[in-house]
Amino acid sequence: MFKENPADDWHTEREKLLQSKLYELGLKLEGTRLEKIVDGLYIELESAKIRLKPKVYLSDEWGCLEGLPNHRDPFLSCR
Repeated sequence: MFKENPADDWHTEREKLLQSKLYELGLKLEGTRLEKIVDGLYIELESAKIRLKPKVYLSDEWGCLEGLPNHRDPFLSCR
């Protein structure tokens, strides 16, 4: 008789998840605690009369879009 092993299922799912790119997971900032932190950053910049408003987004690698001020952190954890 075949008995399903939850550990095997978890291992398969974990490996699939680890091989996925962030854009494939459908993650977003909107509606999360991180969105509130980013909003706070924009408020602080504005109150300091700093006109720069960098785009903030999730990424799985370092780098930036050429010619655009932005912040990308590959080590943000989604909790």
